[in-house]
Amino acid sequence: MELYLTKHGTKVSAKNGKLYIKLPTGERKTYPINTIDALIIFSRASFSGYAIRKLMSLNIPVFFTTSTGKLLGTLQTYNIKNLPLREKQYNFYLSLFNETKFRLAKYTIKTKITNSYRMMRRWLRNKKLQENITEIEESYKNILYKLERIKIHDYDGLRGVEGYFASRYFSNIADLVPRTWNFYQRNKHPPKDPLNALLSFGYTLLFQRMYTYIIIKNLDPYFGFLHKIKYSNATLASDLMEEFRSPIIDSITLELINKHKVNPKLDFTKDEDSQGYKMSRELIKKYILLFNKKLASHYQTKEGELSYEDILRKKVNSFAKVLKNKQNNLYYFIIR
Repeated sequence: MELYLTKHGTKVSAKNGKLYIKLPTGERKTYPINTIDALIIFSRASFSGYAIRKLMSLNIPVFFTTSTGKLLGTLQTYNIKNLPLREKQYNFYLSLFNETKFRLAKYTIKTKITNSYRMMRRWLRNKKLQENITEIEESYKNILYKLERIKIHDYDGLRGVEGYFASRYFSNIADLVPRTWNFYQRNKHPPKDPLNALLSFGYTLLFQRMYTYIIIKNLDPYFGFLHKIKYSNATLASDLMEEFRSPIIDSITLELINKHKVNPKLDFTKDEDSQGYKMSRELIKKYILLFNKKLASHYQTKEGELSYEDILRKKVNSFAKVLKNKQNNLYYFIIR
């Protein structure tokens, strides 16, 4: 279970194996600490010293974010329980010409693109935008052809193909939403329009959830196999979440907009300094509820019905299996 704190002035304390949340309204909530996987803080909250010590002793990460969902930092223990697994992970990352690593990267890009294409095609059919369907079908076939022709260890080639498809994909999203949203292409840091604010916030939630499962599995979230290492970027969390961006976050965002559950003028504010858009606190809470509902929803797989929550956990566990056995066929993929 993940706890989300969204109200300024919230106080967190702990006693007798329980976490106590006191809201600024005076309302109090209590949770058994051993049922919590992570805390995600979107507000100015204060913690008792004992609460911090207890969370760290149980290896429960606390994420601190801005109101736009940008991750500021984490509070977590340095008590690593499975150093042999970490050693395998570092060796895996440092092996420059590891075919298994490259195939994971290539499969990840292919799965992400396929999931994005299929979701986009469904939305375009609902909107009866046949011209867009034809365009994205041709683009998808062309990209699969290019993927197959990429030479082994050509990571820049993989990222180039991904970037090209993303450009076409978000251009089609622009055609799926009303013009009042002023959305034309993906942008971030800060998001320059309300729709990009929704996407950035959603991707942050997904990133934090994946980061949590990586920590629980005793892997290092900063060493992956696809994204380049950047300053303070947890690349493994970014790698493992890629194929879920479209079926989880993009799906939630388009549903909110097309069912008129969010208003681009009333539910956002524009920061005069950064010129970026921020979601209202009510919209943040609404999005979190939809996100958790989506993760709890079930999806038919070859192993039977699984929730997206189960699938995310399986994703992390399968990566650990690849590290231990050095076999890329143990990596878990879902084509949505």
